[in-house]
Amino acid sequence: MNKSALALFAAHERFALKVAYGIAEEEAVRRSPLGSNSPVWQIGHLATVNNNILLMLGGKSAIAANHGPLFGPGSKPEQGTQYPRFGSVVVSNREVHKHAALAFSTADQSALAAPFSKHPLAELFPTVGEFTTFLMTTHEVCHLTQLNEWRRQMGRPVLDPVMSMLDAEKT
Repeated sequence: MNKSALALFAAHERFALKVAYGIAEEEAVRRSPLGSNSPVWQIGHLATVNNNILLMLGGKSAIAANHGPLFGPGSKPEQGTQYPRFGSVVVSNREVHKHAALAFSTADQSALAAPFSKHPLAELFPTVGEFTTFLMTTHEVCHLTQLNEWRRQMGRPVLDPVMSMLDAEKT
């Protein structure tokens, strides 16, 4: 288990809540004027990918069945109302985060050391542990940064990603 990855994963969850806060349902389905993916897709995508972490580590799915086609790898981010409510997607991401963090923290070393070959990035991350660490850290922050950029393009304040990862009580 990688304690640093777990700490970053928890910090990213806090940032996700802050960067999503105050975005109205009708706004959440809109792309920005420059084409940044909508907030509902960004958070839904994270929930779906984080659910894949859970599944890779032997857990049961913690998301709605329709999340995969709407938000999973290879899905086409669209603008519109085919998505679930943004608030429910944010809650789903929080729940999946908890389950994925627990699965990662309690995973047997042999599960993390297992070969991973089902993804184009397997060449860079050849074990389940390396790939899940990538998803929990780099992949997650990439999408949260894109959501922060959506905020800027929509005329909202951009959040400091580092300071926003602190607990609410500390900010």
